[in-house]
Amino acid sequence: MPDVNKLDSLKNLVHQWLESIRRSELDRWARLLPGLNLEIFQRRLKKLDSLDGLQELLDDIQQHELFQKYFRMPGSVVFECQLDFVSNLCEHEQTKQKHQKHQEHQEHQEHQEHQEHQEHQEHQEHQGSQKQSRSKLRAERAKTHSARLKLLEAISSYKYGKNKENISLLEAELDKKNQLLREQQQKVEELQQQNRLLEQQLLEQKSEKAEAGAEDCLSWLELLKQDILKKAALGPEEGGFKLGVGGSKFQILLADGVPAKVPERVFKLFNCIESRDHRSLEEKSKEVEDMLATVKGDHQSGFLFLGRTHTDTNDFLKGLKGKMDSVSPSM
Repeated sequence: MPDVNKLDSLKNLVHQWLESIRRSELDRWARLLPGLNLEIFQRRLKKLDSLDGLQELLDDIQQHELFQKYFRMPGSVVFECQLDFVSNLCEHEQTKQKHQKHQEHQEHQEHQEHQEHQEHQEHQEHQGSQKQSRSKLRAERAKTHSARLKLLEAISSYKYGKNKENISLLEAELDKKNQLLREQQQKVEELQQQNRLLEQQLLEQKSEKAEAGAEDCLSWLELLKQDILKKAALGPEEGGFKLGVGGSKFQILLADGVPAKVPERVFKLFNCIESRDHRSLEEKSKEVEDMLATVKGDHQSGFLFLGRTHTDTNDFLKGLKGKMDSVSPSM
């Protein structure tokens, strides 16, 4: 949202400028341009609610054929200078708003990346210096804005013809302020370029970290999968799964394509690892961690002791959990 007080101040200056032209025309015996209708611009000015709209109005006035003729007439050059000054003020406020939005976005991004502080600690000193530079720049621009408003008030109250020397002094002061504004805008562009470089470095670091994390997830998930396949390939007497009297209705495929029955929880764990859905490796890794985190030593399943999960299944899952704790990148 635009700063309402600043927008109203600029609109008031434009209103005073139009009133100055109207009074100047009333003081003449004959109007310089009878076809110049100031009421149209006054009505447009009242409806404005943004700096962009005000800048568009000022551009229309500067490009208006009758105004251009009016400014070339004797005694009207001061009005053209005043209009240029107001237009520069409006552009200044627009630039300031864009800079403030960029700054708010950057501060929000810095807050979100607080947990990655150790990864880019070497950039913090530079960022602190950058914030201090922005703070000084805002203070300088506030002083410049205050001085320009005072200068505009002096120009608005000036009546052409009383002291031509004052006009030259005001124009020189305006040129000086414009030069200062251009220097400050250059500083802003330099700061923005530094921000872009820092953002690119952070993105590269995140990308490298994401690739390394994906490889770690794939490695330890494959390790759990091979442990399940090894145990499923063995018979109950050889160290395989003991499924109880009722056996199990769940089965997985071994490396050679032969199906092997396994307990329900082992089946769900294996399917999560082997799934080919849209989930990423990190999401699969998190789901496997959650499943193994619920393993209890006294877990039993089935009805009337048929298909009951035996102690060795619990021990096997706890063994996987222990192995996960030692190699998982997220632990």
